Amino acid sequence: MTRSTTGRGIAAIPIGALARPDWPGFAAAVLSLSEGTRVPAAIPPISTAVFCNDWPVPLRDYTDYAELVRTAAAVAPDVRYGAGLLAVGTCLGWPTPVRNPIHTPRIHTPIPLLLLNALHDPRTGYEWASNVAAQLGRHGRLVTYEGWGHGAYRTTPCTTAAVDRYLVDLELPEKGARCAAPPRVPARS
Repeated sequence: MTRSTTGRGIAAIPIGALARPDWPGFAAAVLSLSEGTRVPAAIPPISTAVFCNDWPVPLRDYTDYAELVRTAAAVAPDVRYGAGLLAVGTCLGWPTPVRNPIHTPRIHTPIPLLLLNALHDPRTGYEWASNVAAQLGRHGRLVTYEGWGHGAYRTTPCTTAAVDRYLVDLELPEKGARCAAPPRVPARS
């Protein structure tokens, strides 16, 4: 690894690659790093306002952030710079307290809200979607995409149809609706 490849840049690689998911691109980046080749570290767009409001971390300044980095290194010494630290770093200087803190949703609508989440989403875990659906009760409907990636709409004809029917015709999928992931193509040897 070259000196110009930073921990922050390396932490950004899986955030971008696993969200699509781009397994070949991720594997190529890991191989390049293991061979000492610098990998361009394009930090993916992070929804800073959403993250900083959903996960308020009381960081006043860089000193607080540096202490958090030291604590993370002590707790997980094999993880040089986790994606969580990358995201938390974007919240430095964020106004506190947040204007819309985390709370149990209070939904008052005759039309249930549609939730769509992948089982293997590296950014918004399926457990979170299941929890929100449980909190919404009769006011929510979760469609499970049984694949990988962040953002399941337009991933398969099933996920596209579920969302389009909801948005265009206000037609809700059945409770417990699931959309299969496309079959995996075996790797060439």
